[in-house]
Amino acid sequence: MVRNQVLPNLGERASLSNIVVVVTDGQSNDNVRFPSKRLRYMNVTMISVGVGCCYDIFELREMAKDPDDDHVFDVSFTALNTVVGSLRDRICGSE
Repeated sequence: MVRNQVLPNLGERASLSNIVVVVTDGQSNDNVRFPSKRLRYMNVTMISVGVGCCYDIFELREMAKDPDDDHVFDVSFTALNTVVGSLRDRICGSE
């Protein structure tokens, strides 16, 4: 959906990076590998955030841009605000 409906509607953004942040507390109902790969091929920076207990860390890693240490976050609901600064740094510092 992001590739087909969201990104095309943003208009010409040649000077800006396309960044997608996925925040989830569960597992996907479908395969994330190929859609994520297509977005990365389009130079979209994927950042994954798992919240709570029931997300799949392997899905988060599959979606996110490498290196995982910079683009995958896992946090409890009560500590969600602790990743805001790191997310801001990744988003604002993205090329």
